[in-house]
Amino acid sequence: MKDLIIADVTRIFRKPTYRVALLVCLGLSLIWAIRTRVNVWNGYTFVTGQAGVLKISGLILGISIYLSVYADEFSSNSMQCLIGHGISRFRLLFAKFIDCVIVTVASFLIYYFFTMMLGLALGAGINSSELRYISGLILVWMFRSLGYATFSMIVLYWTKNVILATVTDAILLFSAATLLSFLNSIPVLKFYHLDTYIFDGMLTSANSAILLGQPYGWLWILFAVAKICIFSIVVSFLLFRKKELDF
Repeated sequence: MKDLIIADVTRIFRKPTYRVALLVCLGLSLIWAIRTRVNVWNGYTFVTGQAGVLKISGLILGISIYLSVYADEFSSNSMQCLIGHGISRFRLLFAKFIDCVIVTVASFLIYYFFTMMLGLALGAGINSSELRYISGLILVWMFRSLGYATFSMIVLYWTKNVILATVTDAILLFSAATLLSFLNSIPVLKFYHLDTYIFDGMLTSANSAILLGQPYGWLWILFAVAKICIFSIVVSFLLFRKKELDF
């Protein structure tokens, strides 16, 4: 399985569409930094500007990672070949999850270090609070992308429909926060704070705790990601093992 993971991750990093998506995100960060540099320039201006760009870049990166990791297996029929050569469905599914973890973490680390070096090169003068703020936002987007990509596996392995699964991933990345706001607006439910037990709300709460210097925020993030990933992998496997694949 290790060879399969190495080969797949190498393929993804060499994929032109993935590289273009990553370069677009880095380019957006650069353009916005230069645009704000000509006005009032300090650490606060830099991190708030980058926070706005991150909403677009995180969405682009999240979707491109999902497509790069999962879509090709179904569109090229390579999954059927791997199963035909004796690789179990669970090992294949788990290997794709590991691929997703590696590519997601690597992509957002590249984005994070590029953004930090950009602020340093342009003399933004970021203080510790501003550094925690932008670092927390990028961290949340990284785990959001991983969590929703893993959750969208359920749709992919159940329906074998790449488009439907990609749309599911995009909707979750784009509108999960809006759905949580709607949940909080319901008169009775808002008093139970159910949003803090849903993945996106758990990440937001954990990020707020981190900004306030609470160490449990990191553990809360890991718990949120572990919960959604374990649930998604188990359900995906239970659905996938009952599916007949055409050879």
